[in-house]
Amino acid sequence: MAYAAVNSLIQTLELFQRTYPAMINGQVAEMVDSLHANAEYFQRILDNSSHQKHEYEKIKDLEGGMRAAVQRAEDLFESNIVRILRERYNQQKEKNNGAKWTIQDEARVLLRDLPQAIDNIDAIRKDLARVIESSTSTINANAHGPSTRQDQFVKPGDSSA
Repeated sequence: MAYAAVNSLIQTLELFQRTYPAMINGQVAEMVDSLHANAEYFQRILDNSSHQKHEYEKIKDLEGGMRAAVQRAEDLFESNIVRILRERYNQQKEKNNGAKWTIQDEARVLLRDLPQAIDNIDAIRKDLARVIESSTSTINANAHGPSTRQDQFVKPGDSSA
């Protein structure tokens, strides 16, 4: 289920933010913020759709892609962190007085594979937004008046929910 994958990514990102705050700057901060915002958006959509079967039907075709994209991003993120920690350990163990990794080196490792994963997540978010927008437009047209149904879904960029 996509909900478990989304929740896992949120927890991983929040743990990273608490554990390694020195690594979060510049592009890494943008990447973490983007992943976190998208994961929270997916979580809200899944929460809303889980309460009503007809809402779930609208997004179920995208749920598999959502789950796969979120899991891929989390796997890449975690494996890059492990690589950084392994390099830190090796440098400390060897007491290497030569070249040491800098925060910039660590950022390069974190950013190496993630942009494509983030692009995939962004594409799924846009697809979800289109599906939700078209379904709320249909509901409004069928009701012949204003509908509050669209208030149940948060559109991309809206963090008020």
